[in-house]
Formats: sequence, structure tokens, C-alpha cells
Amino acid sequence: MERFTTNSLMPQVIDPKQFALPNKSTTHALVYLLHQILAALDSGHNSIRLFFADFRKGFDLVDHSVIINELGNLNVHPVLTRWIKAFLTNRQQCVKVDCHESSWKTTNGGLPQGTCLGPPLFAILVNPLLKDWNGRLKFVDDTTALEVIPRCSPSLLPLVVQEISNFSSARGMELNPQKCKEIIINFLQYRIPCDQTMFINRQCVERTFPSDHYIVEFEIRLKFRRAKPVRRKVFNYNQADLVGLRSSLSRAPFYQITSYDNIDDRWSRWKDLFMTAVNEHIPTN
Repeated sequence: MERFTTNSLMPQVIDPKQFALPNKSTTHALVYLLHQILAALDSGHNSIRLFFADFRKGFDLVDHSVIINELGNLNVHPVLTRWIKAFLTNRQQCVKVDCHESSWKTTNGGLPQGTCLGPPLFAILVNPLLKDWNGRLKFVDDTTALEVIPRCSPSLLPLVVQEISNFSSARGMELNPQKCKEIIINFLQYRIPCDQTMFINRQCVERTFPSDHYIVEFEIRLKFRRAKPVRRKVFNYNQADLVGLRSSLSRAPFYQITSYDNIDDRWSRWKDLFMTAVNEHIPTN
């Protein structure tokens, strides 16, 4: 029943930039993110700023009423909504250590992990998050905000981070400032102003931290040598023997080109044959 419900929910209501969907994976998410970054950097006039959001106890702090309201906003069938509500509410749990077991308590929130419905329900919870920000990427409870900053332009990502913080607070969720990370990729001489620090609940998002995420700032300086002048050959077509040129080209052994396996070799041979005929019948100035 869970899998049937999941299949009914996923295709119709989820943000297209949510990659926890059937036929999508973390690989698709990474490829999409890298493509957006490289496409922006290839223009040569942009830098990149990314924010990786981490929700504190993401699945445990889910408010069931928020999910039910969101299902209503997405026009999910009422029968399906009632079934999901019954699935979430009045669940009991206890703690067991060795042979000792606590009393059973009814939970007032949270999503059951290890179930088929857990990830899609969380995806529905964050479905409206950053809906107007094109540089977004979601994978269940992992959210990434990407900003392409044109040369000599200010960064708007701190405002986006504030929007994420307000969104989570309004739904009973919390961002973990210690685990939220920032990455800057900058090949330009112009640097993003250091005073554009990002804050979460008045706590600064650190740019240096002992973890598996670090600020990445690239600086590449290239020295270009002046190219040697190319000798140009100008042909005088007014004195050309075009009839002789046509006759020479018709007799040229172009069929020999097919004996070369490499396309570069074929092009080089074709050019030699053609230019030999041209040089023979068209004088230069």
C-alpha cells in the first residue's frame, strides 16, 4: 500500500528539481549541479556561490499538520490525504536497551524512517521551498542553493539563506548553522565582498570549518605569448586559369583519401591535393 501511494504521489506534485524521484538519483543531482556551475564559469564573467542547507533532525521535527495542509494545497485526492494522515498519526514507539524496555509513547510529529513514504512526504514538506529561485537543487532533506554572480555584482545569496531559515521556522523545522556550508568558486580577479556574511538565527555560517566541506576559491593566472604573424597568400583570380583548374581538380586522385583511417589525415591529404591544383593555375600577388 505504501508503494502504491508513493507511485500516486510522486509524479504529480513534486518539484522538478527534487531528485529523490523515480528514475532519478544522486548522480543526476551531481551532474545537474556541475553542469550549472561549469556553464556559468565557461562564460568567463561569473563567479559561483553555493549554500548547502542542513536541517537539524530533519525527519524527527516534521509537523504532521503541515504535511496534510501541503497535500491539500497540491490538490491531492482527499481519500489519499486521509490515508496518509492515518499512516502518520497515533504511532507509538519505545526505547529498548538489551532486555530493558521503556513504556510506549504516542509521537506527535516526525516521519517514520525506513518506510517507502518517508522520503516522498519530506519532499512534499519542502516542495514550495525556493520555488522562485532557479538555482535550487533538492534531494529529500538536502537542499542546495546556487547563485551565479556576474562580474562586479553583489551577492544575493544571504537573502536566499534567510528565506530558507524563515521557511523552516514557519514549519517547525530548524536549520543547523554548524552543518550548513558555503562554497565560493571564483576565477575572477574581482572577489565577492567579505562583509556579505550569511546568518542563520543570528548565528554566522562559518566559512572555515573542520569537516568534509571547505571553501573552494580558485585563482588562475595565465601568461599569453604573442602569436607569431602568419604569412598570408593572396590569390589573383583576375589572372586565374579557371578552365585548367577545373581540369586539374577533375584528374586529382581524391579517391586516395578513403585509404586514411584518421579524419585529420584525410583532411590534410584533401587540402594538399586541392592547393596543388590552385597554386598551379592561380597566381599570387
